[in-house]
Amino acid sequence: MRSVTIVMALASAWLIIFGALILKGKAMDKAIDKRKEEIKDLKNYMKFNGIFYIVMGIIGIILTLIEYFMGGSNTIIIIFIVIMIGSGFIQGLMGKKYK
Repeated sequence: MRSVTIVMALASAWLIIFGALILKGKAMDKAIDKRKEEIKDLKNYMKFNGIFYIVMGIIGIILTLIEYFMGGSNTIIIIFIVIMIGSGFIQGLMGKKYK
């Protein structure tokens, strides 16, 4: 297993864990209190972000498995990077309806 595959798997797992913490954790509610004035619908905004991170993590895990079984395809790594970078822009655009 290449180190790139391990990094992809860890990043994807972190997104899934972070998404679950956002959905189920009470500590995140306290952390977001500073931005309460900026967000109209805080509960749905947090739910959206949690689900978004979990979906991105699942996509990352799928790409990691494909990369692993294809024997280290650079194309899959590039797709993973583009999707992860692009997800920030997509999340920002989709999250505007809550602000």
